[in-house]
Amino acid sequence: MFVEAVVIVAAFGSFTGLVYHLTRKKLSRQVQEAQGKSSNLLEKAREERQSILGKAKQQVNELLVEGRDIQTAEQQAVEEELHENELRLEKETQRVDTVRNRLLQREKVVNSRFEALENRQGAIRQLHQERTALSRSEVSILEESLGISKEMLMEGISKRFIDMATNEAQQILRQTAEIAESEYAPLAKRVMGIAIGRIGQTKVKERPQVSVTGTPKAFADLLEAVGGERDALDTFFGLPLVISEDEDLVTVRFDTLDTVKREVVRRVLEKTFVVGKIPKDLKNLFEKRMEEMENELVGLGRRAFKLTGLKPKVDKEIVKLIGRLYYRTSYTQNQWLHSVEASQIAGLMAHELKLDVQLAKRAALLHDIGKALTHEIEGSHAVIGAGIAEKCGEDPLIVNAIGAHHGDVPEESLYARIV
Repeated sequence: MFVEAVVIVAAFGSFTGLVYHLTRKKLSRQVQEAQGKSSNLLEKAREERQSILGKAKQQVNELLVEGRDIQTAEQQAVEEELHENELRLEKETQRVDTVRNRLLQREKVVNSRFEALENRQGAIRQLHQERTALSRSEVSILEESLGISKEMLMEGISKRFIDMATNEAQQILRQTAEIAESEYAPLAKRVMGIAIGRIGQTKVKERPQVSVTGTPKAFADLLEAVGGERDALDTFFGLPLVISEDEDLVTVRFDTLDTVKREVVRRVLEKTFVVGKIPKDLKNLFEKRMEEMENELVGLGRRAFKLTGLKPKVDKEIVKLIGRLYYRTSYTQNQWLHSVEASQIAGLMAHELKLDVQLAKRAALLHDIGKALTHEIEGSHAVIGAGIAEKCGEDPLIVNAIGAHHGDVPEESLYARIV
């Protein structure tokens, strides 16, 4: 029994030793295999690491090269731009220097002229002083040389001029007395005939229309554009309108003496109401036409001066008033044309009568300017026109000729009779 137990124990020990030996051997082999695999993996890792590092270095080198190229290109572009800016700056500096030199030269010329002018003014002042001194001393010199006082000398000169004027007036009266009264009319007709015969025929301007017509729809659109009420039309255009409506036609008549405003409104309505196209900005159009009319009036006034051969050295108010006469009629006669023709005839008559032609023409051209304001100012157009001419600094003879051409004031010269 004991022997069996010993045998069993010995057998178990042998088996255990065998198992341990085999297991150890297997583990040793596995460890060796694991170590081999680990070495292989480490080698591969080292190779991959070297490969990655090589590629990374290559990419870094490529990026460095590319960066250097970009930096070089950008630097070159900046240098080129700086060079161009330097060239432009140099040119601009040269231009500024040239302009500065010219200005300096001009300043020298101006200073030289100014100095010469100051010298001339000094000489003029000296001459004035000498003249003043001579003027003050000439009376005493005359008194001393003639042996008479200043009062007696002035009285003698005045008497001499009065005698000369009296003799001249008596001579004119004697010449006038020699002409029979029956010959006055033929002489006047002769002068008028000569004057009218030298003037060419002027084309008569047609009278502007005093009404326009359009469709009921266009009229409704027009009312809508100004506020929807008929009374709004009068307020919008600033003048009274008379409306006549039929089934197919609406007539708008201008009931005003302001012929210029009437013409502006007519043009606006012909552009819109008559053609049936009412714009949304009707007020804009109306204001624009008013501005155009103001310029047109100045142009017509200057044209009248040019046609009559007069210099338009005149107040702008008078120029515009003459222009306004282009849209004014009296007894179917256009007043602008009437004024131009009257000026031409007056000039020819003044020439025949040995008078101042320019003054006569100017008085006749301006004689009806008061008619341009009779819708605003009450009174005779002749008196109104004379007041405006006087206010604008016209010659007193012209002022009198304007005021007297219908007998409102007494005539003071032959120019008033001609006008």
